[in-house]
Amino acid sequence: MKLTQLQYLIEAAKYNSISIAAEKNYISQSALSSSISNLEKELNIILLERNCKGVQPTQTGELVIDKVKEVFSLIEEIRALSPDHQMDMINIAAIPCICDYLIPECIRSLTKNKQLLKISVHTDETTEIIRNVTSGFSSLGLIINDNIINLGTLKYQPLFTDRYVLYVGQLSPLYDKQSITLQEALNEPYIAYRKEFQAQNTGLSSLFNGIQKPNIAFRTDELSNIRRMIQYSDYVAFFPEKMSQKDVYLQNGSMRAIPISDFDTSITIGYVINPKYKVPKIIKEFLNLILEKFETL
Repeated sequence: MKLTQLQYLIEAAKYNSISIAAEKNYISQSALSSSISNLEKELNIILLERNCKGVQPTQTGELVIDKVKEVFSLIEEIRALSPDHQMDMINIAAIPCICDYLIPECIRSLTKNKQLLKISVHTDETTEIIRNVTSGFSSLGLIINDNIINLGTLKYQPLFTDRYVLYVGQLSPLYDKQSITLQEALNEPYIAYRKEFQAQNTGLSSLFNGIQKPNIAFRTDELSNIRRMIQYSDYVAFFPEKMSQKDVYLQNGSMRAIPISDFDTSITIGYVINPKYKVPKIIKEFLNLILEKFETL
């Protein structure tokens, strides 16, 4: 028996639907259904009545769900006893570009007077960040929100806006231009980050949805690789303007950030938290620092 199985049972009963529960928890319908079925086999109990209208807990299922909620409540009490929990520990999931400057600066400011502060930062794409916050793995998620992605039961709050600009190196024919059209940008050999323009996602993928894809030369899961390749070749890539402006390659002139003149590349950066889990108090201070540091850019 796994805690995830118990959580999925609660979710299915909450929404009276396997499909909706699966959507809210960012897994496939078959995976969630299989998880609950395996739990029923293990317990030798029918927990849910299934019909064309959805699912309903059986009488025994209701009793099990009540016990499961007690279990999760006890787990939270146990977590509260942990020294890490008492030392303002925060687990953050964030889009990579916000980790270039803003998050390191915020952590540096926080740790000046908080020697016991423990922080874990995990970078990923917005869809994965939402999964991490939904599951409770991360206390805070910093994401790009375009009003397309399903946030489920998470609470969302916008922080600031930025815009994408095109990074080009000295070997690019665009290097000396002050601005370019979107078509000019899309014609250049492009380095894609992870699943950009390959799957429906937030950020660039949704911003350019329905528009011609860039001329993708190859993909990588390391932003540092993208920057190095741009520096020494004619490859290009989009980066957020303000969040990335402390980039050492921009500072030394080996790359330039060129705005798009005929297309709005604005994005909104915000945060998500899960109201089902206790959020460390230090997170409010952390978010205020992010806004403060961003305003100085």
